[in-house]
Amino acid sequence: DRSNRILASSESGKVGTVITDPEVQSVIESGVENGLVTYEDGEEIYQVFVPIYKEGVKVGTLSIGESTASAKELAQKLFFIWIVVMIFVYGVFLLLISSAYKKNKDLIQLAYFDPKSGLPNHTYLKALLLERRKNQVEENRAIILAHNSQYLMNQSVNGYKYDGKMIRDMGKIIPKLAQFDVKVFAFTEDKFIVYVEGYETKQDLVDFVEEVVTLSRHCFNVKGSLEYLNMKLGITEITEPNLTLDQLIKEASVSLYSLDVNDKQNYSFFSLHTGRKLQMEEIIEEELRNVIEDDTNTSFHLVYQPIVSLKDASIMSFESLSRFVSKKYGEVPPLKFIEIAEKRNLVVPLGSMIFTKACRYAKKLLSNGYGHIRVAVNISAIQILHDDFIDDILSIMEKEGITGENIILELTESVLMDNFDVVNLKLKKLRTYGIKIALDNFGTYYLSLLKLKILNADILKIDKSFIDPIIPGDTSGFITKDLISLAHRIGFTVVSEGVEQEAQVDYLYHNGCDYLQGFICSEAVQEQEANLLLITNPNKCWPAVAKRKLNQSELRKVEEQEDLGDMEVI
Repeated sequence: DRSNRILASSESGKVGTVITDPEVQSVIESGVENGLVTYEDGEEIYQVFVPIYKEGVKVGTLSIGESTASAKELAQKLFFIWIVVMIFVYGVFLLLISSAYKKNKDLIQLAYFDPKSGLPNHTYLKALLLERRKNQVEENRAIILAHNSQYLMNQSVNGYKYDGKMIRDMGKIIPKLAQFDVKVFAFTEDKFIVYVEGYETKQDLVDFVEEVVTLSRHCFNVKGSLEYLNMKLGITEITEPNLTLDQLIKEASVSLYSLDVNDKQNYSFFSLHTGRKLQMEEIIEEELRNVIEDDTNTSFHLVYQPIVSLKDASIMSFESLSRFVSKKYGEVPPLKFIEIAEKRNLVVPLGSMIFTKACRYAKKLLSNGYGHIRVAVNISAIQILHDDFIDDILSIMEKEGITGENIILELTESVLMDNFDVVNLKLKKLRTYGIKIALDNFGTYYLSLLKLKILNADILKIDKSFIDPIIPGDTSGFITKDLISLAHRIGFTVVSEGVEQEAQVDYLYHNGCDYLQGFICSEAVQEQEANLLLITNPNKCWPAVAKRKLNQSELRKVEEQEDLGDMEVI
């Protein structure tokens, strides 16, 4: 009522009591609907006060109260749900951002980095050069194309595929060798690129390059095997800022491929001369590829040099030697076209073609009654270390209709130096097929006596450098006789190469050499000329050799046989 006395209540104990709270009294007296938080017995109550009018006259106030505890509990639950929802939304948002970032990072990694070595790639370098061009960088800069010349050899010997470890290691070490800015970029399995910036003089660049070459000769542990890179470097200085990366790499490639096998230094700078040299090599490469595809191409053929017995002047075998005549450059020396074949990965197919041609001549010898005369073929390290080498050799012999009894395979000491056990095992298997093995150019390297004793070979060919010094007069100081004696004690048949003078023949004869090869008997000749040597009187072909052992009665027999009439040439 107007005295703020409670007239009725759901709580009977409150009926008749007077409201004394000033704040509540103020709300009641205001005559408008309103709400207020009050406290009863320490409990928070929210009350709503609604004035009651009758015929326009206020007759009382209706008060409805409710404890806020349940409302707070509900509010807390709703707040917790809101927090959970917000955390979830925020988590999804972060996940989307993270996924987008990771995807973008993966795309960047894929686009700009080599997946195996982890080094930045060709695309990264291209972007770097564009950025340098925009900023008009005026510092001395250069591109170095580094080639691992041991890559194919290491792959053939160990059978492992490229995993980027050696190049990755080089990428970490190389930048530490210079006082200027150096970055290493992945390029191909056997090549990487070094970008150099900020060196003062060309000599600074040369000093750095020589440090890299020295580093590359150190061993790297690859899958438990110690390997080395034997790095060759092609260098081009960036003197024209508008050159593209592809143009710069081409110039570096030109300088790289201009390096010869016998070059003392393992690096070369780009010049117009190297450009012309590469052009020549590209033309010869193309011609060699045409020869490989068509073995009837007459620009590539074999010639044959007889290996003659010092016992009876008979021919023991013919060494086959390759000859190549370029349409543009004429006759190309064997060392040159073989070097180009090695650079352009043509050694294996070219070697197979050469072996096929040699087998065909061996077949002709066999068919015409000279099956005891073998044909010798030179084999390179890359060939013999190839996984399918033995299978290819056997397949070609079977196809051409000959056996191992008709063939000699020649290899040099250099082939054995780094891979003795692997090569020696293959030689052992080849010998089981009747193939004879000859160690060519003996004495030019340093194969140990221990390895020589266990080498699976039949013939030792003494290098020409041990024959050339032999001249008429006192021969006691020459060590050639010691080499002959050593070879015989181990069990080798001995052939002396490059014999050109009668005094040399006399020395070799008296010191027990078995066979000789050289111009004193015959130069390397075409197939038809080689056939003629088989039917001609040795006393007329190589009298300096024949007279050592042929007595007069034997000479008469030879002459009588020669006079029997026409003898068919193979």
